[in-house]
Amino acid sequence: MWNKTGHQGNQWNRAVVPLRKFRNFQVIFEGIRSTDLSGGAALDDLEYIDCAPSAVPGSCPAVTDFVCQSGHCIESHLVCDNKADCADESDEMDCDHIFGSPGACNFNMEDGRWEQSCQLSQDTDDDFDWRISHKTETEGGPQSDHSPDGEGNFLYIHSATQREGDVAKVTTTNPFPASIGLCHLRFWFFMYGSTRMGTLKVYTSGTSGTPLLVWATTGNHGNQWTYANIILSNTVDFSVTFQAEVGGDVWTDIALDDISYTAECMVGGPVTPQPLTCDAEQFQCAYSFQCIPKSWWCDGLPDCTDQSDEEHCPTALPGTVPPQGRCPAKNFQCSDNSCLPSILRCDGVFDCPDGEDEHSCPLLQCEPGELVCESWPGCIPLPMRCDRSLDCLPFHSDESSCHECPPMYCQDHGSCHIEENGPLCFCCFSSTEADLNQQIRQEAFLATSKPHFFLLLLIEIYGNKNLNNFCQKIAAI
Repeated sequence: MWNKTGHQGNQWNRAVVPLRKFRNFQVIFEGIRSTDLSGGAALDDLEYIDCAPSAVPGSCPAVTDFVCQSGHCIESHLVCDNKADCADESDEMDCDHIFGSPGACNFNMEDGRWEQSCQLSQDTDDDFDWRISHKTETEGGPQSDHSPDGEGNFLYIHSATQREGDVAKVTTTNPFPASIGLCHLRFWFFMYGSTRMGTLKVYTSGTSGTPLLVWATTGNHGNQWTYANIILSNTVDFSVTFQAEVGGDVWTDIALDDISYTAECMVGGPVTPQPLTCDAEQFQCAYSFQCIPKSWWCDGLPDCTDQSDEEHCPTALPGTVPPQGRCPAKNFQCSDNSCLPSILRCDGVFDCPDGEDEHSCPLLQCEPGELVCESWPGCIPLPMRCDRSLDCLPFHSDESSCHECPPMYCQDHGSCHIEENGPLCFCCFSSTEADLNQQIRQEAFLATSKPHFFLLLLIEIYGNKNLNNFCQKIAAI
């Protein structure tokens, strides 16, 4: 939350530390002794302002908060979301009305009625449809729904009969009124069974029909139902779409259950951006019209209601990988938001402005033609490159640039050529005939300065003229 180091003068210094909107928290003061034993630190006159030890009705951090029967406060968007946030679970009482909202559903009805009952519709421009059941056909999917007794149904995709990349979409039939930073979508999802899970995405679509991605997740989330709470914002009336994309094998079923929306989603709210009113030392949240201290920006903890203070952040620590998400697949995002083909990741050459593409890379010595991969226990062998199987996670460098040569790919004036397993660099050396003959006797191949790619060459050289002709032919390929 706050720290000071170094000599602060022979005087008492005043500090004011904002404590955010934390609930039920403790404050810990920690002093770390340096090697110099002559220094010290002292505290005096501690004061807490507007930090009531226990909340009672009328004294919650926000006027919109829900007051539990115990007197404690929780944020209103956590009420009736099928997850008890009050210690006495009073926030989940009298919630039967929540599934009467358009698009909200627990899917506990007959198979042929869920679209009408839930006010959801299968899209006609996707590859296959969602379905409901009390368990999936494969062991990788949920074997019970999210309800406490596990006796209900859930919505899911059956991936075993589909191709990798196939998409299924389901959309709310009735639009929600326009609002910014007010409407919360809550749901539970299940993604487990494979290291090659697909992707679950949530979109909003306005009157133009153009989808706006508001949330996405991928990967294995464990053998459990996982909670999600998303802010939905759109300047026009909008519908909500859940899209599931099939993963790389038959164990990539994706399921949804207990979808609900907050009351603010039904009434809408102001959509005209308010003028900036934050001080110079504050950060203006993008959609929720809040001001927070600049020190809270990109500190790893979301403070804006819309979480915009944690978006598009630079590298948090020197030597770590920058935040990703703005570049296409099979690309690496540098800290300046430029995109590199991921084949350049962990290749021993700094391609990002600050060399971030070489951060957090394994210390491996790979043979020419092999890839250094951060998720692989060893080196990716040459035959596994460009074989249409994503082996090197998370950037898929083994399937990157299979049909093109990245800019400045070959070092030391090498010539790039596309082969079956991706780009190769041809390197021709300029030297005397005696030196070349000696070099060829010592080495059976000519390698690039990047250790990934090589071409085995067995050459009998009779003179520099023959070598120059050979290099010209190679460069012309």
